[in-house]
Amino acid sequence: MPAGPGAGLGLFGTVAASAPRPGSPWWSWLWPWRGAGEPRQPTTLASFPLAAAITVRTACEDPVLGPQFSWMLDKQLLDERTAVMVYLLLERLRGDGSRFAPWIRNLPTSFDVPVTFSEQELAALRGTTLHGATAAVTRRMRETWSRLEAPLAAVARELGVRAPAWDDWVWAYCVYWSRGQSLPVPESGSASSALVEHSSNGGNKVPIQILEGLVPGLDFCNHRLQPPPQCWWDVVSPEHSKRNGAEGPASTSASAAPAGLTPSFTGSAVRLQLHAGARLRPGDELFISYGDKSNEELLMLYGFALEHNPHDHLMMFCPLPPKAEWDDVMHARMELLHAYGLRPQFFLPHPDQVASSQPEPAAAKGRAAAAATRKGNEVLDTLEVFVLNFQELAVRSKVLQAKMEERRAARASGLPLAAASQHSPVLQLSGLRGRLEKMGVAELRHFLNAMGLRMATLTTFIRLLELKVLDLEGAEGTGTLEEDERLLRAMNSAGAGAAEGPAAAAPSERRLRAALVYRIGQKQLARAWLVRAKGELANLLALMRDMQSRQDALERASQ
Repeated sequence: MPAGPGAGLGLFGTVAASAPRPGSPWWSWLWPWRGAGEPRQPTTLASFPLAAAITVRTACEDPVLGPQFSWMLDKQLLDERTAVMVYLLLERLRGDGSRFAPWIRNLPTSFDVPVTFSEQELAALRGTTLHGATAAVTRRMRETWSRLEAPLAAVARELGVRAPAWDDWVWAYCVYWSRGQSLPVPESGSASSALVEHSSNGGNKVPIQILEGLVPGLDFCNHRLQPPPQCWWDVVSPEHSKRNGAEGPASTSASAAPAGLTPSFTGSAVRLQLHAGARLRPGDELFISYGDKSNEELLMLYGFALEHNPHDHLMMFCPLPPKAEWDDVMHARMELLHAYGLRPQFFLPHPDQVASSQPEPAAAKGRAAAAATRKGNEVLDTLEVFVLNFQELAVRSKVLQAKMEERRAARASGLPLAAASQHSPVLQLSGLRGRLEKMGVAELRHFLNAMGLRMATLTTFIRLLELKVLDLEGAEGTGTLEEDERLLRAMNSAGAGAAEGPAAAAPSERRLRAALVYRIGQKQLARAWLVRAKGELANLLALMRDMQSRQDALERASQ
């Protein structure tokens, strides 16, 4: 049924339901022997047969189109995701002749994701990462469509339906990415239990195959962040003790099954279940979580953005020259970066972000601060590789080569491989300042050298952040943060005054609002990190001055 004007459809409960909280029932102290050792089963609200899911297997088993899909997959003309999109497109063209017709009729006919934006609407994303990403995605979609258009027209003629057009391809693409799921299908039991077993390094692991596809019915569940969603989904297969015809533990691999190996879908289902402690009243909408996604992901995939999204992040890149122009020094820098497990791009959460969905605010604040600190250190570690002078780079490359030789020797002898260590220690300025009066000349020189390199790195980070702020708020961007915040308040006030609320706005208004919420978050993040980085640089320079003064005093005293 409708979830609200402009919000599409949703799933709603028809009866009251509840799920017990984890732990022993209240009466266990009276009869401790009853139910002992029996894990509580989740409360299931709905079950969707896995055989009814739309996956690459569905396409290959289609009585009419199956042989063609199998041939195209064998010839690598389609990958599994594209095959599902093509199948969706063709099923829509079949109309009432499709077995999925009732479901398809209830799917959206238009979307608010950026690949559907007009040029004017796309201008609302100027200066953001998503603006360039949308152009790149659209270009890849065009390239794929240029390969598919003629073959699909031939298939359409055989089916007796009209030839598909670009708009049909965009529709199928948007349906897939906004409603699709990665389905972990276990050989036996529930996927959640199997994944826990894999993560705990248990010895009796259940093989899992990952299928990409859509689950008609489940896809109508909407996302909610606050209050937390009441529901989650799980893939459950029939329990059995024999695997592959033999007794004993299963394979320990949790990756996709080898080519040609597919699980039996008989009896397997995707179940919509209540979180422990959740309660539903008749008529309540059933919400799930789409994951801890940033507004960038939510807007790109689903066409909406959330104000004050605790999972928002700022994506930044190192300004690398084209790979064809790399010299030996740049190759050495990239090899060093790769060896340290770092990439020339960063995802920065808010430096002061507190995840309000956490039940323990103090603990949540500590975790968020630690995460922001780790991200900040990763950025500085990455940029440090690019500010090393030639001599320092040569020394570290030599050390790296020695470590690689050790790893090759360990691999040849069957010993475990140790991960490459960080190339520089984290400088704890407060700790260094506390030990300042106890440092000798040699120690002061060592830390002054290290802090000089960190100063160059921080300066580079600040420059990148300043450029990011300029991209977002300058002449090529969309104006200042304050202007955007005023515009959003005005839009919220106008929507709140409307009879049906902001969700009833026209598509262009919804798209503008989503773009506005997203870019406000980007501007807030860029400014917050700029303030943090400048503060770190000021503290670093102050400590360096004090260290230099102490070093000078010690050297004069020793003369």
